[in-house]
Formats: sequence, structure tokens, C-alpha cells
Amino acid sequence: MFSLPFFENERNGPKDAPQRSSEQEAQTNAEPPTTIPTDAFRNPDNVQIQVALDTFFMRIYPIPGYAFLHRASLYDRFHRGQTDQCLLLAIIAISTCLTEVDSAKREYAAQCLKKAEQLIINNLSQPSIIRTQALLLIVRCKMCLGEYSSAFPLVSLLSRFAFSLRLNYDDQRVCFLAREARRRLMWAIYMLDQTWAAGLLEFTTCPVDAIYVGLPCPEETWELDVCPETEVQLKSQTKLPGLLAADVCVSYLRDKILRCREQCTHHAAQIAGILTSLMDLRLEFPILPLDMAVCAYQCIRLLVHGQRTYGHKISVSRERVKQYQHSCLQIIQTVARTSPSVETIEHDLKSLIDETQDQNAHPENRPRHIQQQGPRQILSIHSLIARSEFVDDSDELALQEVHASDNPSAYEKHNHEYGGPLSTLELPSPLPSFDTVEHMTPGSTVASQMWLQGGNAFEGAWDEPGIGFDLIRQMQWDGMGYFG
Repeated sequence: MFSLPFFENERNGPKDAPQRSSEQEAQTNAEPPTTIPTDAFRNPDNVQIQVALDTFFMRIYPIPGYAFLHRASLYDRFHRGQTDQCLLLAIIAISTCLTEVDSAKREYAAQCLKKAEQLIINNLSQPSIIRTQALLLIVRCKMCLGEYSSAFPLVSLLSRFAFSLRLNYDDQRVCFLAREARRRLMWAIYMLDQTWAAGLLEFTTCPVDAIYVGLPCPEETWELDVCPETEVQLKSQTKLPGLLAADVCVSYLRDKILRCREQCTHHAAQIAGILTSLMDLRLEFPILPLDMAVCAYQCIRLLVHGQRTYGHKISVSRERVKQYQHSCLQIIQTVARTSPSVETIEHDLKSLIDETQDQNAHPENRPRHIQQQGPRQILSIHSLIARSEFVDDSDELALQEVHASDNPSAYEKHNHEYGGPLSTLELPSPLPSFDTVEHMTPGSTVASQMWLQGGNAFEGAWDEPGIGFDLIRQMQWDGMGYFG
């Protein structure tokens, strides 16, 4: 049975115990509805556990992010009474939340979720594979309930558990069933982590380069405990062993695509260097292909955009960029001699170069949002980080501008700002796009303030003044020329 928390005895203690203040009552009332008092929790019976296990393996287990529990071994441990408590509670929580609509059952599932999380937090110094499985289900359940703010820190804890247990390495000392369970758990954690990271290095806690295990085996061999003859690695060219392995590969490709956005500028610099080397030969080029003009044009645009967005990550100097601009402009002018349709690109590139040089020579002429723009994060439209209601309280660290001598009433109001209940506090605004709040439009949402709102890596990258980009017009190039 579950032991009662320490404050249960206090509630049943002497009647002359001090009464709670109105502020404490307000804090209790301000708690979200998902916060369930732990003293109201009751232990689930075997029937509830059996129903939850059946529901999980019948309806939830086929989802790739949940296919890390072995049905036969888990049922065997349950009937022998050797199943970890937090794992059973996590299974009850996720099974109920994803399949039930009854409010009473969902409320009990929330209690199980809270209790399972409590058991894991109380045993942080003793990680185990079973508790790691339970924690993964807890994070998944919180994501389904929309509790992103509380799920986010648990993802890093989950990765710490995995690496401390050496799940990223194959253990040849254990049987195949245990080895495959470790492998599936590791890949499930990786897929969860890359969903949260969305290609950002600072949010990555489970890098794929640190995983040295093969892909999950086919479901039939996993269920029947039959060791396959060969193991397939993530980056191998052999046939994928099953659907779960294919899903891992798709997650890996998505992660690589998101991370390649910052490499576009690097590739543009490499191509511009090749074109510059070609022009340094000082050869006569009577005819050049039209694609070369397009390539030179896009290289300069990506370099200019990259210096403004990823300037702290680009190793190309401004002098080198100027040299690239001059060489690429020469190539475009060479193509324009025989293809008048390229003149439009030539004029656009000249305007961009002149504007960039003017802004570099006179920084005060830049638009305000470009002057103050520094390194920033680029969140995809489906980023879970943007959905998390984190609060930026940086303003609380600075000295207050209001002084008592200037405005005593304002000073008194500020000192008593936190004297009332929590519902009267003016909390700082959320941190949706990691940009200055003063530049946001009134009434804007989290998604509307994020860069890259579209479904491709370049959409939204050309919204700044001087970097206008007509994608439709650029896609009209073919082997016959430019149709403007």
C-alpha cells in the first residue's frame, strides 16, 4: 500500500494547530486543475491494472514511441508481483488519458501520473531501466495532456537516466530480450528528444552521434524472443528490419533536415568560393549556362541573410563576402550579355550589394530591428518549446527605474505588489520567439512571432528589408532561360 504523506498526519493533528492564512488559501485555489492532492490517492487494484495493461498493448503499443515494453515479460512480472510500482501507475495514466473520456477515470489517471512522477523524483539517485521506462511514459502522458512546461525538464532527466545506464551501448552479457529492450528504450528516448529539440543544438539532450546500438529488430522476433542473425545500424545501406526501425530512420532524417538549415550559409560560401576561383583565372567565357547565374545570385543572397541571422556562427569575413559579391556579379553580367532575361537578376543583385554596403558603412541607417538583432533561436511552427509557457523574468534582475523620491505612491505600490493573492500578480510575458517584446505586434500569438512559419526551410527568411525573395519567379528558370 502507498504510505500517506507527512501532511496527512498534520491535518488529523490537534485542533489548536495554526490556521492557514488567506494568502495560502488563495495559492491553493490558484493551482491548476491537474494538481491532485496526494492524500486523496488510493492504490489501484489488480483488475484496474489488468485492464490498463490490456488497453496499452492493444491500442497504444503499436505507436512507435511506445513500442519498448515486452508484453510477455511484463505480464509475467505482474502476475508474480514483481512489477515496479511507478511503471504500473504510468501505464494506467497513459492508457486512461488516451482512451477514456469519463471525467472520474481521467481524474484518477491524473493522480496516478502525479504519484508515479513523485516516486521517480524521490529516487533520482537510483536510476533503473524500469524507472526510465516509467519516466518516458510520464513525459508522453504530459505531452498528451498539454503540460509541456512540466514535461520539458523531465526530457533532460530521461536522457541522463539513459546515458547513466549505458543504454547507448549494447551489453553482450545479457540475453537477447534484455538487450533488445534496452535498444528500443534508447531509440524511443531519442525520438522523443529530437521532437523537443526540433533541430536546435541547445535543446538536444540525446544526440544521435552518442548512440552506438543497432536499430530495433522486427516485431515478430521481439515478441517471440528470437535473436535475429544480423543487426542493422542506423546509417547502414541494408534493408530496414521492420516498421519501428523505419520510423527511427524517418525521425533521424527529419532531425538532420532541421539541423541543415544553418549549413545553407556554409554551403553558399563554398559555392561562392568556387565561382570566385573561376573568375580569378581571368579567362574569356563567351557563353556560360543560365544555371550558373542563378547559382551565383542565390549564393550572395544566402550569405547576406546568413550574416544577419547566423553572424556569430559564420567564419567568412566581410571582406571575403565583398569579394564573393564582386565575382558573382561578374558571372551574372557575363551571362546577361547573351541572355537579356538575366538582366533582372543583375539589377536585383546590384541593389542588394549597394544596400548592404551602405548599411555596413552607416549602421545608423539600418532599420531598428536589424540594429538590435543578435543571435536568436529559430523555432519551427510545430516546436514544443514554443508551446511551453515559460516565463522570462529577466526584468526582475535589473534595478527599478522608479524611486521613492520621484513618485512615492508608485514606489509604495511596487513594494506591495506581491502582497495580494497570486491571481493579482502581473507575471512577465511568455517567451515565444526569443526576441525583444517591444517589437511584437499587439495581439500576436506565439506562432505568429516565430521565424519560419512555413513548411520549408527558406520560407520567411526573406522578410527583412533589402532581402526580398520572389520564390515563384526564381522557380521559373529552366533550360531555355528566364520567363519573367
